[in-house]
Amino acid sequence: MKRNLLYLMAWVGCLCCFTSCQKVIKSQAALYQWVHNDNHGLIKKKTVGQVRLSMKYLPPELLVSKELRGQYTNRKMVDSLLAQYKTGRTFLLNLTLSGEGDKASVQDILYKDAHSYGAYKQRVMEMNFNMAQYIRLKAGDKVMKPVIANMENTYSLTKGRNIYLVFAGDEASQQALKKAKKLDITFTDQLFETGIHHFVFDTNDLDNIPQVSYLHK
Repeated sequence: MKRNLLYLMAWVGCLCCFTSCQKVIKSQAALYQWVHNDNHGLIKKKTVGQVRLSMKYLPPELLVSKELRGQYTNRKMVDSLLAQYKTGRTFLLNLTLSGEGDKASVQDILYKDAHSYGAYKQRVMEMNFNMAQYIRLKAGDKVMKPVIANMENTYSLTKGRNIYLVFAGDEASQQALKKAKKLDITFTDQLFETGIHHFVFDTNDLDNIPQVSYLHK
């Protein structure tokens, strides 16, 4: 009996120690650092020729931070936005030049191999309005296209381009996104002709975000 009690006390002590040692994210900057740490599995990268591609998962807490821009005083609004974003999965596809080859490090990727204004304009139109046709996500047996695939307007202030991808939809899609152990995002690149790319995420990594305390100050 005494030995069992000692085991129980030791187990409770270990549990308390583990809980107290768990990481708590206390600022938006710290959350950005967590997301961009390659060891946490939220970013997948590859380079093909002069084109560098990355797919980054954007957790709901980060999306709320960006939307509210530091205004976290309304807890009801924070919780409502978190619940809304948790119904789907949001990713950011970045396309930029790798720096290899002539002028690659200084060239805007939109101009790559665009030898006429018409070709450039067509590429801009495709990246602004038609990216969804090139992208699919497989969650278990379900394959879905993004409900949102928008290019971020940077007014040519950067050499790369970001495309926001949101996967959600009906109840079946939401359940598939939650239950799948892995999410496989396929990008068939017909814009820069770099081939077919798979970005595979472990959902345990996506759901392993530490407690974000600053949203509920």
